[in-house]
Amino acid sequence: MEGEELFRISTVSRREEDKERGFQRLLNVRRASQIASYIDRQQGLIPNNLIVAFDESVEYKDGKLHILDSPTAALIIDGQHRMWGLHMAKLDLPVAVVGFIGLAPARQKELFITINKYQKGVPASLYLDLLPEIKELLEVDTVEMRAIDLVKRLNEDETSPWYDQINITGEGKGLISLVNFVRKLKPLLDQPWLSQFYLEEQYQLLYNYFSAVQNVFLDQWKDKSSLIRKTVGFGALMEILPEVFSTTTREKSGEFTIQAVTGILKLIDDFEFNKDTLGAGSGTAAEKAAAEILHDALVGSLRRTKEDAGERLVRF
Repeated sequence: MEGEELFRISTVSRREEDKERGFQRLLNVRRASQIASYIDRQQGLIPNNLIVAFDESVEYKDGKLHILDSPTAALIIDGQHRMWGLHMAKLDLPVAVVGFIGLAPARQKELFITINKYQKGVPASLYLDLLPEIKELLEVDTVEMRAIDLVKRLNEDETSPWYDQINITGEGKGLISLVNFVRKLKPLLDQPWLSQFYLEEQYQLLYNYFSAVQNVFLDQWKDKSSLIRKTVGFGALMEILPEVFSTTTREKSGEFTIQAVTGILKLIDDFEFNKDTLGAGSGTAAEKAAAEILHDALVGSLRRTKEDAGERLVRF
């Protein structure tokens, strides 16, 4: 039936409003608005059906479903945000509806629980993996698209240190997920030092950086128990990439080759990517804390090297 017609005859039983009989969560207006925007701007379809429980006044007779024009004729079991999105949209869209007539309240709750307990959402990494294939159909973040392209190429390039080591779909193998890699790379692509380069140059920069990391910390790179390719260690390496880039290009006459980066990172080749060095925390705060430790080690080693060479750090 038409979305607006369904809205007119439907009601929702929310747990917060009726502790005894309610079972739906509260309406997320932002989510409903996103559905409405999708319908209007992309002339979107809603291919999966809404599930409702009709009251006993509704009957199927002579090949037709007879529904009273009443605001309580149908109780939404699954699809309240889609229903509100349909109502908020300017375009009146027909949707598929599965209706149960005279379904007891206990069975309504059982059906709701069954749907929501066993329904599995699309992993974020799979969404990111599929996004480039439908970019013409959606309004997409071009920086995110570039990040996805770069990460997938690092995973697919047989000469890359990340070859076949990134979990692209969220369900396969890999030490770092696509979504996590994109999460750390995307902010860097917005920074002037990296955004100035073309796609191929950005890829070469990442390739050279991680190749140098692999060269310098080869034993740890191979060791699956090391944190170097896990969230905290990887996050720290991504956090200090701008500093490594500026230091390397300054100290190596504008070069950012594998050899040049390796020369800089060798200053801290005794650095251990483990919990004793980086801490045992997790999340963004832990990544930033680990990055500060790694940064201080690099800067300290560079300063000592210059002092040992008799080079003045400040020139007048």
